[in-house]
Amino acid sequence: MKLNDEQLQFLKEELNLKKEDIQKMSSEEWIAVREKCFYIEADELLDLEYYEDKIGNIKTTEQETQRCMIATSIADMKYSQLHI
Repeated sequence: MKLNDEQLQFLKEELNLKKEDIQKMSSEEWIAVREKCFYIEADELLDLEYYEDKIGNIKTTEQETQRCMIATSIADMKYSQLHI
């Protein structure tokens, strides 16, 4: 399985999924997990403080949270990559 320990722990804590559950998933079930992770990522990004610089670019002084980065890494993983 391509998921690392940190990602597996995240899925257990956030979505109550164990490694065994993930190993048995169909591609449709994995898509649903990816969507949930995408929503976590979006929620985390929306919580950041943004500002517009002098030339109109939108910026933030904050860093993405660890929760956001892990959710992103899972949301980006296709089913075909899951069992490599």
